[in-house]
Amino acid sequence: MSPNRLSLLMLVAVLALALWSVYPTGPTPIPGVLEMAVLQGRGELATSRALQPLADYLAASARRTVKLKLVDSLADLHDADLALVPATFAESWQGSETLAWAKTLRATGSGSRPMFLYPRGEIWYEKPEPRLIYGDPHSWSGGRGAAEYLREHGLDPRSAPQRIRAARDVYDHQEAIAALVHGAYDVAIVRETDLLEAVGSGLVDRRDFAFGPAGPPKPCFALVASPQLVQATRRSLRSAALNLDTLRFDRSSLRVRNVLAAMAQLRLAGFVPVEPLPGLRP
Repeated sequence: MSPNRLSLLMLVAVLALALWSVYPTGPTPIPGVLEMAVLQGRGELATSRALQPLADYLAASARRTVKLKLVDSLADLHDADLALVPATFAESWQGSETLAWAKTLRATGSGSRPMFLYPRGEIWYEKPEPRLIYGDPHSWSGGRGAAEYLREHGLDPRSAPQRIRAARDVYDHQEAIAALVHGAYDVAIVRETDLLEAVGSGLVDRRDFAFGPAGPPKPCFALVASPQLVQATRRSLRSAALNLDTLRFDRSSLRVRNVLAAMAQLRLAGFVPVEPLPGLRP
């Protein structure tokens, strides 16, 4: 190759690199911001620290900035584009679509059962006015799924609100478990995985406390797309969420492992599909 031709090829390569740096050929961000609403757990800082890596990860898939919106009430979630919420709320959000179920730590699938917990020798439903605490006011395993069990034992939550309290942290029921253990309440309804952790740590001694299922298992949390979110973005977000579980054992996926490690601070462990074969969905 002649020196002139080599110089020309090098010049073309330099110009191509310069043009690529100004006009990248890869996917470009789409204008606008997606708002992802989540309930505050143990505080704004702790919740943001646990879920901001997830928001950034989903943003890369949607090619949009994803901004966390921390709220205290489920009523404030309707204005969001995306939400990570208790599955019980997702069912009532008209026009929304559940993209994936979120798993809780130590759960075998997406669901977890509500469990009753009370001191042995002090059977709660034999007391004239038993005091009840829920693990949280929103989730299925935090109390919503135990309504039939409570009514069967003579306590209708709707007729005795003055004797019922709920802990605030929807992600962690240790507060409710500790309140029961220390005698503040006669019975607690809490998430199975949180109760088993309390048993393992020694907070709940099997010899001193009785516990068992208070309802069937159901998904605890859902990643939900709002009615205004377009289908193409929904597909991208669903795929990204489910890839967290697919790539968790890939040593090269450091970002995925960081996202999962952060979510674990709220006892969340990635996502599983709503249907058996999500890849077949159009």
